[in-house]
Amino acid sequence: MHDTSHAIFHGVFFENFLSITHYQTLIAIALLLASFWVLKQLQNKKIDFSKRMLVSLVLGSGLGLLVQASVGFPMQANTWMQETATWYGLAGRAFIAFIRMLVIPLIFVSIVKVILDFSGKEDLPKIAFRGIFWLLFTTAIACVLGIVLANAFGLGYGVSAATGTAEIKQYTNLVDTIVRLIPSNIVVAMHGENIVGLVIFSALLGIAATRMEKKNPEVIGARLKP
Repeated sequence: MHDTSHAIFHGVFFENFLSITHYQTLIAIALLLASFWVLKQLQNKKIDFSKRMLVSLVLGSGLGLLVQASVGFPMQANTWMQETATWYGLAGRAFIAFIRMLVIPLIFVSIVKVILDFSGKEDLPKIAFRGIFWLLFTTAIACVLGIVLANAFGLGYGVSAATGTAEIKQYTNLVDTIVRLIPSNIVVAMHGENIVGLVIFSALLGIAATRMEKKNPEVIGARLKP
C-alpha cells in the first residue's frame, strides 16, 4: 500500500513504474546526482582512487543517515524512503550487473591465455590440475567455514519455518558429484555462473589447443600466436 497522503504524483505510472510520488524522493535523487558530480570533479582533478573511495564512503553514509534522520529514524520505511532506496539501488545494482557480466568472459579468456603461454612446457597439465585443485579446495573451505559460523552464531534459530509438506533431498555420492562438476553445456554453465565448470572447460580447452599446436604447428600456431 502506498502512502498517498502527501504524494504530489498519483497514478499507476508514478507509483509502480517511475517510483516517484513524493517530493522527498526527487530531493534524494538530486542529492545522489550531486554526490556523483562531486566524485566526477575529484576524478577530473586526478585525485587518487583510494581517496575517492573514502569520499564515496563518506558521501554514501551521509546520504543514508540524512534520509533516516529526516524522518526520525523510523522502524519501518515509508513510501518515499522505499522509492529513494529503489533509485539509489540503480547505481549499485547496475555496477554489480556489469561486474558479473565481465567475470565469466575474463575467467575463460584468462585461463586459456595462461595455458597457451605455457605452450611447449611439460609441466602444463600439472599447473592446470593444480589450479583446479586449489579452486575446489578453497570452495570446500568456504563451505566448511560457512557451516561452522552458522552453527557458532546460531543463525536461523528462533525463525519459524514455513509449514507444509516437503520432499527429502536426495543425496548424491562422490562419483556423481565429480561428474556433475563437468559441464554438459558450456553456454548453460556460463549462464548459470558455474565457475567450477567454466574453469574445467577453459583448462581442458587450453590443454587441447596446446597439444593440437604440437601436431599442427603451422595451422594452430598461426591462429594462437599474436
